[in-house]
Amino acid sequence: MVRLAVFAGKFDPITKRHIAFAEKLLTDQFDHIYFLPVDQSDGREDGRIRMCEIALGSREDMSVIGEDGNTSRKELQAVVRAVGSIHPEHQLAFITEDDLKVPRGYPVIPFIGDSPAAVLEIGRYRDTDLVDRNVLAFIASQGLYQHCDEKKLRDMLSRNRVQHTLGVRSTAVRLADRFDAPMIKCGVAALYHDCAKEMPLKDMRRICVNELGRKEQDELLTSGALMHGHVGAYLTEKLFNVHDVEILNAIRYHTTGRVGMSDAEMIVFLADAIEP
Repeated sequence: MVRLAVFAGKFDPITKRHIAFAEKLLTDQFDHIYFLPVDQSDGREDGRIRMCEIALGSREDMSVIGEDGNTSRKELQAVVRAVGSIHPEHQLAFITEDDLKVPRGYPVIPFIGDSPAAVLEIGRYRDTDLVDRNVLAFIASQGLYQHCDEKKLRDMLSRNRVQHTLGVRSTAVRLADRFDAPMIKCGVAALYHDCAKEMPLKDMRRICVNELGRKEQDELLTSGALMHGHVGAYLTEKLFNVHDVEILNAIRYHTTGRVGMSDAEMIVFLADAIEP
């Protein structure tokens, strides 16, 4: 008789506490635990299935079920049937997060998660320790929980520039992961680094003079390539409501560089140059 559990929760995102709780139950009570992201009421494509897959890795005693992360509470009975078809001889229990209602007749183990705390830290552009670093890299590369307005950004840029921008973000996150730099900050800075790139030169000059205090004879004003980083940092703060100094500096100096660059500045500078 195979002892099974379905861990049904939002996993928004999945955290180390989810995994540790499941590991303890595997030691004491179960042979296999299925993770089932459920009940994302707004129906958005949120990556929770992929985050769970990344967190579980190649483990044989835990796996992910569900197709899109939006399994409703009413559909849980279908999940029970699916698990039964995989393991005809089994005992089944549910692990539930946030008082989730499950089909009657099954043992229920409650779980209190810390996903909201992780979301709060990521929303403040911090690399939270509550989440596995591989999961965090996915979050950073997809812009999840960071309040980034990608729609507004896309409206400001050409299709090719958007493609370049997403490539720089992906590259910056990989570099940050490799060199133990702040992945969330690097991802956000990379996303907005070229937000002023396609602005007319006269508008860039106007912002440099009127808003940034540059003199008309300043060498910076002779080139859009030189100006767009400084103007981009200004727009990121004013239009996208990002006030983190390290992020803004990574945008400001991603073309020219400067003495004493931070890790985030160097990574965005390099990612912009080498993205595929």
